[in-house]
Amino acid sequence: MKRILPFFVCVIFFRLTNAQAPDIEWQRSVGGNFYDRIQDIIGLEDGSYFAVGITSDTTISSHHGADDCWAVKLDSIGNTLWQKCYGGTSFDYALSTKQTADKGFIIAGSTKSNNGDITSNHGSDDFWIIKIDSIGNLLWQKCYGGSSSDGAFSVELTKDGGYIICGGTISNDGDVTPNVILGQYWVVKVDSVGNKEWAKSFGGPSSFANSIKVCSDNGYIFGGVDGYVFKTDSAGQILWQKHFGSTFYHNIMEIQLTSDSGYIFVGVASDTTWQSWVVKIDKDGNKQWERLLGGLGNESGYSIFPTTGGGYIVASNSDGNQTPNIGYHSGSDYWIVKLDSLGNTQWEKCLGGYGDDVPFRIIQNKDGSYIVAGGSESPNGGDITNSHGYSDGWIVKLFSDTGSVAISVIEARQLQTIFSLSPNPASTSVTISIGENLIGSALTLTDITGRIMTSTKLETQNSKIETAQFANGIYFVTISNGKQSVTSKLVINSLAY
Repeated sequence: MKRILPFFVCVIFFRLTNAQAPDIEWQRSVGGNFYDRIQDIIGLEDGSYFAVGITSDTTISSHHGADDCWAVKLDSIGNTLWQKCYGGTSFDYALSTKQTADKGFIIAGSTKSNNGDITSNHGSDDFWIIKIDSIGNLLWQKCYGGSSSDGAFSVELTKDGGYIICGGTISNDGDVTPNVILGQYWVVKVDSVGNKEWAKSFGGPSSFANSIKVCSDNGYIFGGVDGYVFKTDSAGQILWQKHFGSTFYHNIMEIQLTSDSGYIFVGVASDTTWQSWVVKIDKDGNKQWERLLGGLGNESGYSIFPTTGGGYIVASNSDGNQTPNIGYHSGSDYWIVKLDSLGNTQWEKCLGGYGDDVPFRIIQNKDGSYIVAGGSESPNGGDITNSHGYSDGWIVKLFSDTGSVAISVIEARQLQTIFSLSPNPASTSVTISIGENLIGSALTLTDITGRIMTSTKLETQNSKIETAQFANGIYFVTISNGKQSVTSKLVINSLAY
């Protein structure tokens, strides 16, 4: 019988990541010869993608008139498998989507129509929710609202099989509880077939909610215009509310749950110039850190996504004054910024052509690559090679920005001059020793699934992490200084001595 040495004795694995932006793997323009824009995109289990947005492309056979809600299914390399329009003869938009348990999709947006696919519009614009199957057949649709303008911006699946939708309303009748405040966040809870269970207004005036998420306690967190964030229970009762930003314009565009039970959001702050705005808060809404990205021109943050290893990927637009040396093209570019767990910039990259290109959603795939989608008014040129007309939906896939390499024990010992872990395996605590040049770096401890266990800033050359509260197993310690990150394996064993 062969003797097999323990794996960690023979080889030590380090992940060495230079702070270099990943290259484009592929890009696709989708749409027709007039106005098309993707507002949301999700990755599916088989590696394909589903996107929704707005189209006025009359060449799509199911187009109804004016602007339609637009759904596009793409394969793993961005080729269109099918596309369908939903709506009536007026203006209909899709802004958010999620895949449902039956492999179909729920789509949220707004409608001004009361014909075609739409019935029971309450007047002007309504919240509009549609349910389709896996190949785009319409199963049901519902309108919610009053006689004035109501628009849905975000939808999520709830634990009971229903849906939670957020947006804004200036109505005072119909489904909207009469309120003297003109313009409020409006949240609607519906069951699995779209029957309204409750609807509530929050905040105001002249505000609307752009993004909502379901929390681990089955409650909800949502934010939007004016920089307000609300946390509610599952019935919509407010647990806490917080305001972020100054007296000037602040708009939260997307909020996400973080692995430390807190939240992070991105948007735009405009005190003197427009800047992409990122804020990390804890579970009670207390601000942990804040970053303003840009500042020399006009930048707006649209989407943020937690990444493998504890960082965040941010999609903004940039007019180039902030980004002249990172591939800026012209007009407005997609501007992608990678942040570490403490908000330090690791890399940034511009994507686009020689017109106006604006990203509305970014996600990370399971393999670490990124998908960013939005709208492009650029002709062919720059990063764009297959423009269809005035305005296209534009999807870009970036390669992963991380990689792992195996190094010998000798090389590992040399790296101890950069940082070391002692003891390893650890029982109750581990000491992280770093070189003087790494003081101020961010440290993140993740488990083998990528879940963040703790993160901190290294203020001295020797720092201690208490490990007794963690289960026995393999963990990874990542140190990032904004230019380079190094990851080392840590074994936690409560019996170690």
